[in-house]
Amino acid sequence: MAEQGIAAGTDTSTSGRPALAPLFTSADLVSAQLADCYRKSGADVVTDTERAALAQLTALTNACLVGEAAEPVVTVLQGFAWKPIRQARLDPGQPQDCINQSRRKQLASYVAPRAYLYVAGPARQAGTVLDLSRAGTSRVATVAGLVLAVAFAITLLVGLRISRPLRALTHAVESGASDLPVRGRDEIGRLTTAFNDLSQRRESVELYRKGNREDRAAAEEAEIAVIGRFLPAQLSEEEAQAKIREIVAETGASSMKDMGRVMALVKERLGAAIEPARASALVKAALSA
Repeated sequence: MAEQGIAAGTDTSTSGRPALAPLFTSADLVSAQLADCYRKSGADVVTDTERAALAQLTALTNACLVGEAAEPVVTVLQGFAWKPIRQARLDPGQPQDCINQSRRKQLASYVAPRAYLYVAGPARQAGTVLDLSRAGTSRVATVAGLVLAVAFAITLLVGLRISRPLRALTHAVESGASDLPVRGRDEIGRLTTAFNDLSQRRESVELYRKGNREDRAAAEEAEIAVIGRFLPAQLSEEEAQAKIREIVAETGASSMKDMGRVMALVKERLGAAIEPARASALVKAALSA
């Protein structure tokens, strides 16, 4: 082609065989030159491998056209063209359709099978509802269980952190402490501060009354009433005395030696409705009567 002044390049046809094609000139103008170059270079010679493949393709095509038992009616040429070898009634386009179908059949053994992605097992029918396999269901259940366990652990830790100061405050109040430690600035810390202030003011009321300072005692009692709004409701003096007399009668206590047993039942029955110091004074009065 270079000797004849024709620029040509390599073009791979549908058969996979390289062919020469002009780059800048129409193929119709140089078809004679191309054919001459093919003959001189031997590029138009069918190789043994191609000859065997064309023979197999011819057999498959004739089987498609007239059946395997009948005589062949066409021959498949290079480039997948065809020519008749005997008279036969063929529909227009039928030979070429059979050639295309036979090519797919011929190449089927060289093509990898289709890959299937099974969400469920291969024997189960796919549906519109999500259907997991047994292994997938097990993994989902395991992950869900781990998430629930972590959520439960976090909730438990947060609950303990919140309830621990409340239990400490309750225990301190029930044990009769009058000055509780303040361990924060949150609601529990403010409640503890209010309780300490209330206890101090009650002690001040007793001291003022012992010193005949009724005016100061009345002022402290007014402050106690304000603080008491933020604390659990307290029993009145009459209610507290009646409850304690019932407990003393129930336990059969008759002397100060029974005070511990009476106080234990008072804490169990009345709880935060009466302050420990106040309950202790009322129990002493009831046992001394």
